[in-house]
Amino acid sequence: MSRLPTSLHWLIEKRGRIDGSIKKMELYLEKHRRQFEKYQELTNELSILKETLASVDMALKLHDLKVDPQNIPTIYGKNCVSGLAHGELPRLIYERLKGQELPISPQMG
Repeated sequence: MSRLPTSLHWLIEKRGRIDGSIKKMELYLEKHRRQFEKYQELTNELSILKETLASVDMALKLHDLKVDPQNIPTIYGKNCVSGLAHGELPRLIYERLKGQELPISPQMG
């Protein structure tokens, strides 16, 4: 019985580990595909917003009254980044809970 050369053994083990890593990553990506798609969508939207901000800054610099864009305070709006329409989250929660028996506590009245 001939013995397997260590170099071949190493290559076989290396190939098996790489294949395992690929399969694990594919499963993870498939499981989290929706989050990655949302991430990509938000990244694209962020790029567009940054380009728009640069355009507005350029327009401000062209105005007769000089305003430094860096001195303009940030205004945080109520933009929803969840991607759900107004009222959609409670509707989804109620839909999910429908038909399930839930314990009723005395505090719920």
